[in-house]
Amino acid sequence: MDEFGCSPNEIAWTTFYKGLAGFGNSEVVVGLTDKMVSNCADVSAVCQLKSLCYSIVIIDLVQRGYIVKAEELIAEMRGKGILPNLLAYSSVVCFWCHAIDMANAMRFFVQMKEVRVYPDVVTYNMMIHGFCQSGELEEAWVMFDEMKKEAIFPSVVTYNSLIYGLCQLEELEEAKALFDEMLTRVCPDLVTYNTLICGLCGTDELEEAKAMFDEMVNKGFQPDIITYNTMMYGFCRAAQFKEGMALFGEMEIKGVTPDIFTYNTVIYGLCRAGEISEAYQIYSSMSNKGISPNLITYNTLVDGFCQVGNWYAAMRFFNEMKKDGISPDVFTYSSIIHGLCRAGKLGTAWFEFVEMTKNGVPPNVVTYTSIVHGLSCDHKFDDIRYILNAMKSSGVFPNVHTYTSIIGGFCKAGSWMEAKHTLLEMLREGVIPNVVTLNVVRHAHLMERDRNEIAQFLEFMIEGQIAIHEKHPRRKFAR
Repeated sequence: MDEFGCSPNEIAWTTFYKGLAGFGNSEVVVGLTDKMVSNCADVSAVCQLKSLCYSIVIIDLVQRGYIVKAEELIAEMRGKGILPNLLAYSSVVCFWCHAIDMANAMRFFVQMKEVRVYPDVVTYNMMIHGFCQSGELEEAWVMFDEMKKEAIFPSVVTYNSLIYGLCQLEELEEAKALFDEMLTRVCPDLVTYNTLICGLCGTDELEEAKAMFDEMVNKGFQPDIITYNTMMYGFCRAAQFKEGMALFGEMEIKGVTPDIFTYNTVIYGLCRAGEISEAYQIYSSMSNKGISPNLITYNTLVDGFCQVGNWYAAMRFFNEMKKDGISPDVFTYSSIIHGLCRAGKLGTAWFEFVEMTKNGVPPNVVTYTSIVHGLSCDHKFDDIRYILNAMKSSGVFPNVHTYTSIIGGFCKAGSWMEAKHTLLEMLREGVIPNVVTLNVVRHAHLMERDRNEIAQFLEFMIEGQIAIHEKHPRRKFAR
């Protein structure tokens, strides 16, 4: 342009710089800044142009993940007396909020206010969302109150973030109260309803979730895949399988295409209901819809078949998933080992236990407990001691179910003194017996004809421990 006697103006330079930055040429943009201002005599205009161009570079650096360079450039600008604009500061704040690093987000949020670059509703929304994501709901409320004091009106995004944070902490009464406040100021959207429905389903308040579902439909919102999946999972988790399956049929009628989560939820519900044949039919229909089963699908089916005692079918799916290139995880192995132990296939269960460790899948307390239960049923108490030592060495500690299995095995074998020693060991480890432990001892005691003082002592000890360690009510969040 200079060759033709034309000097580029602010718009020309800004467009040019945005283009360069868009191709990752941020360093070139910074280098050309002096060229841009050399033809400008207005000091105020120079500062504005520099601020604009530097800010373009900062935004580009943040978008490409070069947050350290972006922060260095902000420090350089401040050293030269040039202020980044709102978009530049907001982009850095947004980066740290998405990374759920609220300390750094807060650092720049405070800094921008110190230099009189005032946050807008978007910046506040980022901060509130970040605090809600990190579980710092008190800080989110502080931001919410602050923005209102600054006469910045909360948007639907603001309310959605706070409702999400409350639902994550299962504070549904607070969430519903905030929703009522929201209705007086802004219109809720699909995200609002989905968030509340998810929260209500998560706390098994299904009647209210269904009422919210009906309300959104009456207000003209079309439920999407998230809405249906959430409602279906809530119904299946609460063993209301008929309602869950009705929604599955409805979503297909409404033209909402099921995804892998939908199928996994339906299979989960059917398996929980003991309708394993129907679950298998749903699994078979997935391939016709172009949806491949994933780890959760196979885990649900393996566990479902184990629960109904069909360990042979469970093993078939266990092997099929490996053929499909899906590696079993600790849940898969734990389910199959539990099923095999229940079926008395202790040798096969032990083989799979060894295989999982060879394949780099560390057993958890459920896996160990299943093996312990199988060994207890076979009265292989020396092997149990070996397993207990192995699990403690690997940093996995027996729980009430582990000890209950061992105590039950000793009681059934008539080894009451060993059962007593196990109970005392359990208490020394800080593991509290439960009603199942008590029932195991009582059942074995009833099977004996003679009065057993050790058994009576065990019952007395367990009853006392249960009474002492009753659960206290969950502490509620208070705003």
